[in-house]
Amino acid sequence: MHFNNKSQLNDFTVFITTVRLWDGRYRGRIWVSQRDANGVIRDPAVFIETPGALKSIQATRIEAAAYVKELIQSGALHSVLDALIEDTAKNHCY
Repeated sequence: MHFNNKSQLNDFTVFITTVRLWDGRYRGRIWVSQRDANGVIRDPAVFIETPGALKSIQATRIEAAAYVKELIQSGALHSVLDALIEDTAKNHCY
């Protein structure tokens, strides 16, 4: 795996990595966690794979960065994280 530095997009912390597939192409993997108003990371973190596989590591990173940016700007990622947090709260007793 090749690691890229983490970045901050809106209230999300994003890690983009690439993984080499058996056929020599690369696929992007994105780890996303959300921060609340106090800057504390909310659980759970979400793992997303890019839909495409490319021959270049750099192209894969660019695709993954664009993909996660689109998910954040469209609001789709907020919905996914909120649903996961709600589901986690229902399934755990404290």
